[in-house]
Amino acid sequence: MAQASTVRQSTLLVLLLACPVPTATAQSVGAARSVTLMLDNDLVAVRGAGAPPDYDYTHGAKVALSWAGAPRFVHRVLGRASTSNCRGLEARRAGCISAAVAVGQEIYTPRDDASQPVPGERPYAGWLYASATVRRVGPGRARSLGVELGVSGPPSLAEPVQNGAHRLLGNEAQLGWAHQLPTALGVTVHYGEGRRVERTLGQSSAAAVALRWGAAAGTVVTALSAGADATLGLRGDLPWSPADPGVERPARLYARAGVRQDAVLRNVFVEGRPGSGRAERRLFVAQADVGLGYRWRTLGLEYRHVVRSREYAAQPSAHAYGSITLTIHGY
Repeated sequence: MAQASTVRQSTLLVLLLACPVPTATAQSVGAARSVTLMLDNDLVAVRGAGAPPDYDYTHGAKVALSWAGAPRFVHRVLGRASTSNCRGLEARRAGCISAAVAVGQEIYTPRDDASQPVPGERPYAGWLYASATVRRVGPGRARSLGVELGVSGPPSLAEPVQNGAHRLLGNEAQLGWAHQLPTALGVTVHYGEGRRVERTLGQSSAAAVALRWGAAAGTVVTALSAGADATLGLRGDLPWSPADPGVERPARLYARAGVRQDAVLRNVFVEGRPGSGRAERRLFVAQADVGLGYRWRTLGLEYRHVVRSREYAAQPSAHAYGSITLTIHGY
């Protein structure tokens, strides 16, 4: 009897070892949250010799916190009683909700720096804002709806930030901040949607193409946009991230290129407030970018060189700036 019992135990052990045990892989369980730090500046744009530009969209900074889930009231508003988040692969396949909040600052200056406003030039302008966004994530598809609240004028802190940076670099202070956009509260509602298709190239590479479109409407900016981007990268066993919810399988090392066309119906950072006599806004504005990115464990780093076409009639040429993004993923 003891020998028979030993045989049965040995047989059971062999069967347990032979059968695969379900485990949580990097592809089935995503990051719970992500913190993104972004810096835009024309100082870090790819350029040749000579002094860097310091005008148009000259500086931007943003800190964003993204979650794999969303507050309970969001699910109730959307008719979803469940508070399950997007960390699981099955949840993302079925469709799930995530959320993000951000704070940031943008600084705009005219090409002609002068103590008095130059006719036809854009105004000196700063924008200090906070935003909240809800995202609907599905297979190869992501939608977003967000609201941005901010303030222009001296409370945006654009003048002390720019001229403080100039002092640190040993540059001259900008002359025209006394005539910046006046203090005013603003609100903009954003909607965006994207579709993404990915194909495997060999054992370790993948290529993806994404189409994106959206709209913004509010007291500061009103615009329609549509564009596409392509990515070529080396695969890695990396988890899904709420910072980039439309990408199911993130690449470890990748190159990207993108284009976008905007139809701009309102932009106070170009044309100023009504009756200000500032720049004549151009309706159609194009944008293109190329970049490189790398992700390692909980850290991701990306650089983009962005070129934006002329935004107003007196603008002599397109404007380029660099964008650096650091993302920290938490589990």
